[in-house]
Amino acid sequence: QGEIRSLCRECRGVADVHAERETPSGEETVFWHRVSGDCSRLLAEVSVAFNRDAAASQAEVSYTAAGLAAASLSPAHPGRLATALNFSLFQAEILEDVARACFIAKGALDDAIDFAPALAQHHKSQAGRLLQDLQANILEWTALLQADVAVSEWKI
Repeated sequence: QGEIRSLCRECRGVADVHAERETPSGEETVFWHRVSGDCSRLLAEVSVAFNRDAAASQAEVSYTAAGLAAASLSPAHPGRLATALNFSLFQAEILEDVARACFIAKGALDDAIDFAPALAQHHKSQAGRLLQDLQANILEWTALLQADVAVSEWKI
């Protein structure tokens, strides 16, 4: 785990340097902020206590920056969809906030549906896979939320 933490920190540092060099929006900025978020999310997965909280906080900052930069892209652009997918996974797996994860994924899916047909051909297959992943996660998380409601109603 020490080696994983070291690699995550190194990768996040490279991503942060590149993200700072880019313009505030655009594909490359989205990519580098998302990579920083992904590295921080992985770091949070293998860390405990304070280090986990610090990595989770950094992931949230990076994913939020990626989301802001992604607003300049089409809602069906693979970079924007990947950011929503990864941020929603972070919410569910690290912060254990399945409702927020579902909200983020559903928002991205709903926004992208109308724009997907107009995507450039080289983006269509990637966007299609990301839309499928978002939809699968929404179904899984919705089922978890419904199960939680059923259990809580049963306890009353």
